[in-house]
Amino acid sequence: MTQSEQDTRPMAEIRRMTRPAKALAAVLLAVMILAAAPGCKNAAKMFKPKDKPVVEKPAPWFQKPFVAYYRQGADSGVLEIWRMAPDGADQALLTTVKNPRGYSLADLGPTVSIMAWDPVNFRLFYTYEKKLFRYDINLKTDELVAEMISLPNKGIDWMWFSNDYKKILAHVAGAPSPQMYKNEEYVQVSLSTGSQGKVSPEDAAWDTYDFFNSADFFIIHIKNEDTTYAAPQGGAYFTFEPGQGAGGWPVLAVVGRGGARTAVTDGSQRVLSARWTPSAGALAFVPGETCQAFCRGRIFSADPATGAAAPVSQGMFRFDVLLNMSTDSDAIVYGEPGAGVMRYAFDGAPPRVLDPDGANPFLFGAK
Repeated sequence: MTQSEQDTRPMAEIRRMTRPAKALAAVLLAVMILAAAPGCKNAAKMFKPKDKPVVEKPAPWFQKPFVAYYRQGADSGVLEIWRMAPDGADQALLTTVKNPRGYSLADLGPTVSIMAWDPVNFRLFYTYEKKLFRYDINLKTDELVAEMISLPNKGIDWMWFSNDYKKILAHVAGAPSPQMYKNEEYVQVSLSTGSQGKVSPEDAAWDTYDFFNSADFFIIHIKNEDTTYAAPQGGAYFTFEPGQGAGGWPVLAVVGRGGARTAVTDGSQRVLSARWTPSAGALAFVPGETCQAFCRGRIFSADPATGAAAPVSQGMFRFDVLLNMSTDSDAIVYGEPGAGVMRYAFDGAPPRVLDPDGANPFLFGAK
């Protein structure tokens, strides 16, 4: 066979093929030509599609700070738990709570219904009197964990998670008296089995709980009055000066960067809790204005430079309302009786209503 016959043979064979075969052969021939052509060794790479851009999905609402709170259901036999962002956006119903006693929103609070958030397993724990429930955010299921039969007939007024989130320590205080803290009861509940038993500060299990120690603020009976609490920016701090008040209670005072002292209270009432705003532009505190059942007071905002203080809320709250302060903005969320869930930004402007139908809010993920 001559060279000329060899060169024309592929084309001759193509002319003898059927139409589909001709098409396939033409593709193969084109690939052979590209592979043999100079500078085309990477021809196949020219047709490789580009990598798709990576799109980052925003974190779900329960992996960010959120507020859980109550609403009245369609009838008195049902309460609803709702959630929203700390600024009031993205409101949605989470679950419902059977309310056989017909409690109104005004009845909610310590010993009736409180909440705690497990950020590891994404579960919201709540109580109805002495019954402990959990709501699984992912599974959207409710489950009775335990009925707190070990507690006195008052219900739970606070609860804490163990450091591994496998147990809860429930607390109830005795009747108000000079010895009220000697009447406290603590019961530890296993979240896997529901088993429970009383625990005291002398037990080894006590050291597996952090209580309020992760929040840098003063709480009556939890922290000592001779401790100083530095402002977030440093330099200034607030402290308590025992025995110098008009009523014999310690005076809440701010000490500035240069050491100048500014009194915020006069000692006529005991301060239940105090906390800096994140910018240190204001000092929030709750005085014990009434102690008929247990000590409560309005939320106050004080100017650290002058000591001038004014109430933020109309309603009375326990010390732990300051747990509802944000850590990234000067704001606190609280429930004003008859007015709904409120937000105050410590800027002198009136509080803003987040949900007029809401009550008893808890801020989670921001402490």
